[in-house]
Amino acid sequence: MADENESKFCFLGHFLNREFVGQKALNDDNEKVIAGESLEEIFDLLWANSLQFIKREALLDGDSFTWAESEQPTRNEIEKFVVLQPQGSKKITPVSQVNVDFLRKLRGKHVTIFVYSFGKKICNKAAHTKFSAQLLIPEKRDRANADSTVSLMEMVAKLKDIHGTHYSSNHSSWVMWANYIQCAPANESRERMMNECPPAHLILLFRSVAFSDNERMQSARNGLKITDNMIDSFKGQVKLFREDFETMRQSTMRVMQLMEWRLKSLEEIIESNQRLVAAMSDTLRPEENEVSRSQDDLVIDCEDTDHMNN
Repeated sequence: MADENESKFCFLGHFLNREFVGQKALNDDNEKVIAGESLEEIFDLLWANSLQFIKREALLDGDSFTWAESEQPTRNEIEKFVVLQPQGSKKITPVSQVNVDFLRKLRGKHVTIFVYSFGKKICNKAAHTKFSAQLLIPEKRDRANADSTVSLMEMVAKLKDIHGTHYSSNHSSWVMWANYIQCAPANESRERMMNECPPAHLILLFRSVAFSDNERMQSARNGLKITDNMIDSFKGQVKLFREDFETMRQSTMRVMQLMEWRLKSLEEIIESNQRLVAAMSDTLRPEENEVSRSQDDLVIDCEDTDHMNN
């Protein structure tokens, strides 16, 4: 422990990664014993443990952020990325103010060491949002201001390079994972997300890659079992479809029979009415009576004198 270390300077450092001042730490507490005989040795240890979080310095030029010329910061630039805060104290101490007297006071204590991935120029969340829009978010955008397909495919390739030995899945699942990372809020580190496991809602789409023959055989058996379960489920759906079809066919047949019966009934009614009309026609023929006979007696034949030849 730090108290038992016999080095001239010794304290317990808690390395926390941030991208801007005031941000919640992006990593779990990374606890390291920092011990040495000189100021430079302490700085070397601080840098060695901070380097895993440091990326590239972002510089503020007026209202715009630009990248520093050097893509890989060096040990001499530690002051641009690291600050110290003894636990129990509110004071933040930059590396430039760390001296021998300061280190003596830290002996045996716990010290929080904030490591800013892109340097201390990103002083708050608003500045980080502007920085993300200008430098972190890919420059190639489509008309909807979304990451281009080229950028998405590049991230898919990176994810496969990082996780391909541990996970396997179809191409669309990798694309969904890459799209999830690109759609993450600006304050989320894409590099960190790319090195993590697939998110909870996508993990079921991936399976662990088998390494030994037994694991491959077991994976094949599990795959066949899953396939068999899928087929059984499909067979059940086909059975239900067949039952529905038979029910509809029987109902249709009953409807057809009912329509046929009604049609026959109408045809029989028509024939019956036709016979009734014919019978009534026969009963209503004209007959002679007393009046008709008396009128017939009054009718006489007259000689046509108007058309006789002279």
